[in-house]
Amino acid sequence: MSADRPAPFSPERATRDEFVRKATLGRLRQALAAELGGVDESAAQGFDLSCAAKPRKLFGRGGGGPHFVARFVTRVDRAAVREAWAMAVKAEARSEICVFLIGDALAPVRELADAVAEQRRRAKAAADTW
Repeated sequence: MSADRPAPFSPERATRDEFVRKATLGRLRQALAAELGGVDESAAQGFDLSCAAKPRKLFGRGGGGPHFVARFVTRVDRAAVREAWAMAVKAEARSEICVFLIGDALAPVRELADAVAEQRRRAKAAADTW
């Protein structure tokens, strides 16, 4: 196959990928809204979804809950965890951030656990220096 000719069925795959992406984000929005009693969405650079629980001021706490971000990646691996973690910290300075990484392929559990542990150690070390 020549380099200037697209792969067979590439338009169909792109359409499928966009459909799955929209459906996944819609379902994630529904689940978060149902669990949290509603969410306020905001923009966060590098993420496909960014939201937080709607603040409850009457007889409840006034916000301050976790912030949720979601990102589609080709493969959920150490590099994706590092990149998403760094972007999440920049996007939202809150102490509680929940990151959803969604991809077609998944690295081994041990690799992912090590990557998360490494990011937690770095965050703790940075917090201790302040």
